[in-house]
Amino acid sequence: MENIAITVSNNMDVKESPIQLINEDNFFKKTTPYKVKYIFCKYLKLVNHPKCTEIDNALPHRLDFEWETVNNTVDCGVFVMRHMETWFGITVEKWDSGFPLAHTAKKACLTRLRKKYAVKLVTSNVNNHRKRIMAESNTERRAK
Repeated sequence: MENIAITVSNNMDVKESPIQLINEDNFFKKTTPYKVKYIFCKYLKLVNHPKCTEIDNALPHRLDFEWETVNNTVDCGVFVMRHMETWFGITVEKWDSGFPLAHTAKKACLTRLRKKYAVKLVTSNVNNHRKRIMAESNTERRAK
């Protein structure tokens, strides 16, 4: 960890997003990024992590994307998965998430990614329900 940063990745337009950056002394008035940071830093102190103070002093900042969405509250998980796949700590200007800017193309991309991630999650060897789901799927396919 050379450059300590707390980066908030949010696909929603800043004007409609429920994720804001408000830090209050009262824990219950803090917004989610500050609550997560607070709890994470408590853990780091507990395990005597050497970067605890640096992380505690870092301020969360929100990334602004060209591909932000309006009136889309259902695809946050798909955006998170894609962001984890494609962001490597580079600047937003150099980041290629693969999301088209046009609404129709972006919607098609999100549908394709949702299917991709669902298949990966269901068929993963660490999924405890994999065999049952695959068996049910095969039964459904044979019944058609």
